[in-house]
Amino acid sequence: MSIQSLILIAGMHRSGTSVVTRLCNLLGADIGGDLMPATPDNPKGYWENQASFDVHAALFQTYGMAWNSLPSLPEDWLETEAAANAGGALGAILTGEFSGDLAVVKDPKVCRVLPLWRQVAAEQSIEPMVVLALRHPMAVAGSLVKRDGMGLNTALSLWLRYTVESERDSRGLKRALTDYDRMLADWQTEMAEIASQLDLVWPIKPKAIRDQVAEFISADLRHNTAQDIPNDLAACCVELYEALLAAKGGSVDDAILQRAASFLDPLDTVPAILNEQAIAHIDALIRATHASQLEVALRTEIGKRDRELLEQEDGKREQVAEYDKMVRARESERDELREHIHGLSGTISDQSDILKERAQEIAELRHQLNLVLSSRSWKITAPLRDFNAWRHEKLPYYRYLGVRLASALSKGDFRAIYRAVRHRLAGIPAPASSADFGDWVKHFDKLADSDLARLAEIRDGLDSKPTISILMPVYKTPIDVLTQAIQSVRDQIYDNWQLCIVDDGGNDQAVVDLLRQVADADPRIKVQINVHNQNIAGATNDAFALASGDFIALMDHDDLLRPHALLMMALALGEFPDADILYSDEDKVDEENRRYSPYFKPAWNRDLFYGQNYLNHLTVIRKSLIEAAGQWRTGFDGSQDYDLLLRAIEQTSDDRIIHVPLILYHWRAIAGSAATEIGTKSDAASAGERALAEHFERRGIEVTVGPGAEEFGLDGYYRVQYALPKKPPLVSLIVPTKDQLKLTRGCIEGILERTDYDNLEILLVDNNSEEPETLAYFASIGHDPRVRVLRYEQPFNFSAINNFAAAQAKGSVVGLINNDTEVIDSGWLTEMVSQALRPDVGCVGAKLYYSNDQVQHGGVIIGLGGIAGHSHKYYPRVSPGYFGRLVLAQELSAVTAACLLIRKSVYDEVGGLDEGLKVAFNDVDFCLRVREAGYRNIFTPYAALYHLESISRGFEDTPEKLKRFQSEMKYLTDRWGEQLLVDPTYSPNLTLDTENFALAMPPRSYRAWAWDQWPGAMSQVARLNFHPQQHDANRMTVGNGTGSGDGAQQKSQPKTLAG
Repeated sequence: MSIQSLILIAGMHRSGTSVVTRLCNLLGADIGGDLMPATPDNPKGYWENQASFDVHAALFQTYGMAWNSLPSLPEDWLETEAAANAGGALGAILTGEFSGDLAVVKDPKVCRVLPLWRQVAAEQSIEPMVVLALRHPMAVAGSLVKRDGMGLNTALSLWLRYTVESERDSRGLKRALTDYDRMLADWQTEMAEIASQLDLVWPIKPKAIRDQVAEFISADLRHNTAQDIPNDLAACCVELYEALLAAKGGSVDDAILQRAASFLDPLDTVPAILNEQAIAHIDALIRATHASQLEVALRTEIGKRDRELLEQEDGKREQVAEYDKMVRARESERDELREHIHGLSGTISDQSDILKERAQEIAELRHQLNLVLSSRSWKITAPLRDFNAWRHEKLPYYRYLGVRLASALSKGDFRAIYRAVRHRLAGIPAPASSADFGDWVKHFDKLADSDLARLAEIRDGLDSKPTISILMPVYKTPIDVLTQAIQSVRDQIYDNWQLCIVDDGGNDQAVVDLLRQVADADPRIKVQINVHNQNIAGATNDAFALASGDFIALMDHDDLLRPHALLMMALALGEFPDADILYSDEDKVDEENRRYSPYFKPAWNRDLFYGQNYLNHLTVIRKSLIEAAGQWRTGFDGSQDYDLLLRAIEQTSDDRIIHVPLILYHWRAIAGSAATEIGTKSDAASAGERALAEHFERRGIEVTVGPGAEEFGLDGYYRVQYALPKKPPLVSLIVPTKDQLKLTRGCIEGILERTDYDNLEILLVDNNSEEPETLAYFASIGHDPRVRVLRYEQPFNFSAINNFAAAQAKGSVVGLINNDTEVIDSGWLTEMVSQALRPDVGCVGAKLYYSNDQVQHGGVIIGLGGIAGHSHKYYPRVSPGYFGRLVLAQELSAVTAACLLIRKSVYDEVGGLDEGLKVAFNDVDFCLRVREAGYRNIFTPYAALYHLESISRGFEDTPEKLKRFQSEMKYLTDRWGEQLLVDPTYSPNLTLDTENFALAMPPRSYRAWAWDQWPGAMSQVARLNFHPQQHDANRMTVGNGTGSGDGAQQKSQPKTLAG
C-alpha cells in the first residue's frame, strides 16, 4: 500500500518532537522501520527513522555543517548534486521502509530541509503536511545548556534559526501547530486539534491507546521550564513563540519576523568559522561522553570485583562455620545414639520378661475360652447371637433392597424383582464403606452368565455398531500370554471388531505359527510379520495401516480385555457420537490372573494428564484424529502413546474426550512388563518429558517440563512450570486475623522473609483484636511498605472480611491466606501465581500439612462426607497418594480458601465470596461459582504450607456454632442440589465416606447389565459437565482432525459415561 499523506514533524531539539511523533504513530501513522535506539537523554525513545536521520546528517556534513550550526545552508544548496542524492535516498526510504496511507517523519533537521522534503513528496505524488512542534525558547535553551554545555545565546540563536526556517518553508502546506506544555497537559485535545488543522481523521481512536500513552507521557518528561528573559535575543525568541501560538498555524506579523532576521542575518557573514565551532563542540561532547562512560564502566567493574572478593571471603567464613557446626552436630548425634542404644538394651530385656508373662496369660485365657465354648449356656444362646449379628450386618442392606424393590414395583419391572430375589439368595452383601478389592470384584464386577446374556441383548439393540480396530504390536511374547490376550479379544460380546497384529521382527517361529493360525481361523484378525525390528512406534504404525475401522483401540501383547470392553465403548459412542477419545478404568492381573491395584480415574482432567498418562488403558481413538495428529513418532519409545495423545488433544476439544468409569482392561504384571516397572527410572520417562515439552512449544506456551515426583522415587510423572511474565504482577495477599499474635506473626514473617516472589502486598485485616501485644505488632508491621493493616470492626464473617479487603487490593491477583498458615517452601507463591495467570484457570489451591506433617488439604472432593471434604486427609507427607494424585498438579472442583489465589478480575466477575456463608463452605461455594463461570480450579502440590486449621477461630463445639454450621449446609445444598452428589474429578467407584480413596460399596457408576444400581446412577453420572463455558478452549487450530472449531473460543465439557 503506497503512502498518500506524509506528516513532517518540524521542531527544534528538546521541543517534544518525540512525544508528538509517538502519538501520531499510536493513532495510526507509520514511522517506518529501523528506529533510533533510546538513550539516557531520551529513555522513552526518539521514534525517529535512523535511515532518514543519516541522510540529513550526511547532507549537512557535505556543507561542513552539523545540527548545531548557526548559519543558513548555502544559498543554492537545493540545486546541488548532494541535495539531489539526498532526495533520491529519502524517496527510497519512503518506498522501502514505510507502508500504509499515512506516514510520519521526525528529525529536528527537518526544520532546515523542508524544501527538499517538498520536492521528494511531489515526485512520489504524496501530500506533505507539517506539524510545527514548539516549546518555550527559554525551556529549550535551558535544556541545551544543561545537556551539551552550550552557551545561552547560542542555544537561543539555534531555536530562532530552526523556528524561523520551518515557519517560512512550510507556508502553503497544510500545517498545524502544537505546544509541548499543552501536549503534556491534555494530549487528546492537542492531537484532535492537529487532526482538525491538517484536515485528516486518525485511523485509530484516541481511547484505544490510553494505556500505551500512559506508559510514556508523564510529568517527568518536563526536565526544564521557562526562565526569566535576560536579553534582547531572548525577548525576540519569546515574542516569536507567542506570536506563533496566537496564529495557530496561520501567518505571523512581518515585523516580528524582521526582528528575528536582524539577529540571524549577521550569523551568515562568517559561516565557516561558526560551522567549525559547531563541529568542534560536537566532537568535544562525544569525547567527553566516551570518557565519562569509560570512567563509569571502570568504577562499576572495580566495584563488582570488590564485591566478589568480599562475597568469596564471606563464603569461606560461612563454610568453615558450617563445617564446625556439622562436626558438633555429628558428635552430639553420636552421643545421643550411644545413650539410646543403652536404653534399648534395657528395654529389650524388660520386654522379654513381659512377653513371657503374656504367653502364660494367653495360655490361661485359651483354656478358659475352651471351657466357655463347650458349655451348655453358650450352645443355648447361639440363635440370639446370630440374630444380633444379622441385625447389625444384614438389616441395612435389606432396607436398601426394599427401596430398590419398591421402585421396581412402582414401575412394574417384575424382571428386576426376580433378579433381586435371585441375587439376594446368591448372597450379595450389604453396602460397606470400604472392602478388599477381591470382595468388591466378587460382588460388583464379576460378570455372571445372566449378566453376559443381558449384555448380548444390549448389543443386539444398538442402533449403530462402528468397527473398532485393535492394534497389537508383538515382540517375543510368551506363547501362553499371547494366546490369552488374543482370546480376550475373540471373547468380546461386541462383534464388530478387527484385531491388527504386527510381529516386529521377533523371529520366534512359535509366535509366527500362532498368529497365522488365529488369522486363518477368524477373518477379523489381520497379521503382518516384519523381518526387521522397527521398535514400538514403527510396529504400531504398521498395525494402523492394516486397520479399516473408524476407531482404534490400543492393546499390549500381554494384557487382557474384559468381555464387555468394546461393547461399553460402543455404548459410549452411541451416547456421544462426536467423541474423539474414550478411555476406561483399569486394574492389574498377576501371573495367575488374580486382579489387584484398580485405577479408578476421573473424567477428562487436562492438568492431571500433563502430570501422567492416566488415560493409558483402555483407550479408543477416532482413526481420522490419529491421521490428523501424524500417527506414532519414532524416538519416543515407552511414551509413544502419550506423545500421540498429546498431539491428538491439540486437534480436538475437551468435550470430545469421554471417560467410561468401568474396569475394562487388565494390565498384566509379570517380570519385565511395564506394569511392574512403574516407579523406576527409564528412558520412557525422558521421552515423555520431551513429548510434553514439544506439546507446549507447538501451542506457543512458555513452560519448563521436568520430573513430577522424583523425590518420591516415582518415574513417569511430570511437572509443568508455567513461565511468569517479565514483569510479574502485583499479588495482594489477604490475611484476616483476631489476636493470636504468635500465629499471625509466623504467617506474615513466612510470607515476607521466606517467599521468593517479591511483587506482593499483604492486607492484614484486623477483626476486632484486643490484646495489647497484637495491636502493637500491627502498628509496627504497618511501617513495612509491603503491609497494609485494615480494620474490620464488624462481627466475624470470613466471606465479608475477604470481600472488604479484596475491594481495596491493588494487585491484579488476590490471595486468601489464613493467619494460621506457615510457609514451607520459598517457591510456593511463584508456583501459584504462574498457575493463576493461565487464562482458563480460576482458583488455585496449595498443598497444606498439619504441624505433624500429615496432609490437611490435597484439594476438595465434592460429595465427600455429604457436602465436601479434603482429599487425602491425614496421609503422611512422604506418600504420593492415590496413583500420584497427591504429588501432581490437577484440576479439582474446589480448593480450600485457607490458601487460595485467583485473578482479581475473576474474583470480581463472580461477585467474591457469598457473605451468607459466614464460616463454613464459603470456599466450596466460591469455587463452584468460578467453575460455573467457565474457569478451571487447580490444585498444585508444588506450593506447600503448614495449616494449623481454625486455631484462631476455634471449632464448631457450641450450640450456636452447630446451628450456624447446619444452616450453612442447608444454604449450600439448596443452591447446588444434585451437583453436590457428583464430582467429575473423582471416580464414582470410590467412597464418599472417607478421604482415603477407598472403594465405594456399592459403586455409583452406571453398569448397564447390573440390577443393583446406585439410586440415580444414570442421571447423576452419565453426563458430567463441569465447564459450561470454558474460557480457554485448550486447543490449537484444527487441521484435518475431527474437531468442530477453527481455534475460536467454544464450550468444552468433560464428561463421564458410566455404562
